Amino acid sequence: MIFLIFLIPFILFVIYSLLMLVFRRAWLKQIDFVFPEGYVPTTKIAIIIPARNEEQNIKVCIQSILACDYPSHLFEIIVIDDHSSDHTYDKVLEFKLEHVHCIQLKDYVTAEEVGVAYKKKAIEIGVRYSKANYIITTDADCIVPQNWLSSIAAIAERQQSVFIIGPVTYSNQPGWLATFQALDFMTMQGITGAIHQLKWGSMSNGANLTFSKTAFEMVEGYKGADHLASGDDFLLLVKMQKAFPDKISYLKSQKAIVTTMPQPTLKSFFNQRIR
Repeated sequence: MIFLIFLIPFILFVIYSLLMLVFRRAWLKQIDFVFPEGYVPTTKIAIIIPARNEEQNIKVCIQSILACDYPSHLFEIIVIDDHSSDHTYDKVLEFKLEHVHCIQLKDYVTAEEVGVAYKKKAIEIGVRYSKANYIITTDADCIVPQNWLSSIAAIAERQQSVFIIGPVTYSNQPGWLATFQALDFMTMQGITGAIHQLKWGSMSNGANLTFSKTAFEMVEGYKGADHLASGDDFLLLVKMQKAFPDKISYLKSQKAIVTTMPQPTLKSFFNQRIR
């Protein structure tokens, strides 16, 4: 019995170590995306941001997108105000730009139509509203780098992708919980790229996700998963992989890393992982 008590943890440790080595090898094999020299973008992009009570974050998020080195006539920002009780809607309107829009989810669907899948419905409405070839989703508390849109457009044009998985990281925050989440999230991002390289499954993050509008319509969006509150990123990826197995890309690039906020409490962190 004592022998088994020591043997089982040892076996699990060996399996875990081997798995991490496999993931590391796959991550290193994942080729870094090299930004084309002299690249001139032509792809129209819509950035969809579902937002509920995000008056503290939404302006900074939009400002970071507007600072991208991408022609303004080739992209639009569509914020979907998901029944906010604060001034999220008004904060977006303050920009007064033709390519920055804010629509209210309540004006398009009833509560019965939404069910529990508010974010999925918000994205669907945004896709329907957009005039772009490609849709990018991100969150209202995210900050994007200057070359974000150019990197996504370049890989989409080069690889003719219908779905692009982008990297995400946590912003530097004080405290042990934020540090732990940053390390945990960095590992998860590495595994995401490794799994894509190995073709072992499906992992993605809705804070940095791109898909073809045509492909989204062909797989009927979130139909079949619209009764679930979460999974807008993973469940859509599963449908895309089934319909377009050779058109899924992972964007491994420092120039495309989106920064988001860590969870403020241990409880919210666990709830996030459960979802």
